[in-house]
Amino acid sequence: MVTAERRPILGALTGRGVKLTPSGEIVRRYWDMIPDRFRSASVDTLVIMPDHVHAIVVFSMDADRRYTLSNVVGWVKQRASREIRASGYLHTGVWQSSFHDRIIANPESFARIRRYILANPMRASPIKSAL
Repeated sequence: MVTAERRPILGALTGRGVKLTPSGEIVRRYWDMIPDRFRSASVDTLVIMPDHVHAIVVFSMDADRRYTLSNVVGWVKQRASREIRASGYLHTGVWQSSFHDRIIANPESFARIRRYILANPMRASPIKSAL
């Protein structure tokens, strides 16, 4: 999920990752609610960047087939947008209208994508820690 016009409204990069803004905290809260709202879905990995969100959403094999990834992402975007605007943090659109998704086909790809997502804040940080 990418913010409208890639505005960095969700957080700021630091040498230790991303410090979430109040808008970013709202987005995190709705991602945390996914298993309660969609019983067949869980969030395996989540990283909120200043202008986008990376997540791995896992659907159980015995899943309630009424829900799709589009339902889950749409619910997060709608609820977070409504609360962000009502809180006065932003008065315009919060998100770009679409999102990029991919089916993860095997355990090796799953591990590689998870590592990429978790490392994203440090890769993007303008402050690189000296080793």
